Amino acid sequence: MRTKESMPAGALVSSTGPEAGGAVPTWAAMGEAARTEYWASLALRHCRGLGARSRVRLLRTFGTAYQALQARHRWAEAGLNKRQEMSTGSWRVTAREEWNQARCLDARILLWTDARYPLRLRELPDAPVLLYCRGDISLLQAPAFAIVGSRRATSQGLAVAAYMARCLAACGITVVSGMAQGIDSVA
Repeated sequence: MRTKESMPAGALVSSTGPEAGGAVPTWAAMGEAARTEYWASLALRHCRGLGARSRVRLLRTFGTAYQALQARHRWAEAGLNKRQEMSTGSWRVTAREEWNQARCLDARILLWTDARYPLRLRELPDAPVLLYCRGDISLLQAPAFAIVGSRRATSQGLAVAAYMARCLAACGITVVSGMAQGIDSVA
């Protein structure tokens, strides 16, 4: 199991079930348009001064990450201020690191613009601009429960989290985790 520290900075959705829900591409299987949108998503995510809520406002205002970047001189329309402007190139180093990790990652990349991006997640004011997925992506449409906790949990805490995750999954509930060490990883 990979820890959050070895994963790109996006959310990771993972399951042990069969693949379903259509062919969400891996980085290697993305077409040029999808790679362009992926790079634009990374640009927004790695731009200093832009938080998750600002990124979502940009996506809702302009429709796609690429269109938001093309309209960066109009970001005030999305309620952003001058401090949140795209800096010249400072985001490229960390975005390139994530891009390179994604090329090697055995996960599919679900962009905000994809119709399979979960509607309930899209409604959040701080939804991620993309998801890295493994397993059955149809689980993204199922009822979900997040299990989060300490990175330095006790053995009893880890056992309880694992038990809760097994019970919830057995009931058909998708367990969501940020993949951080400790409770999150056990979940």
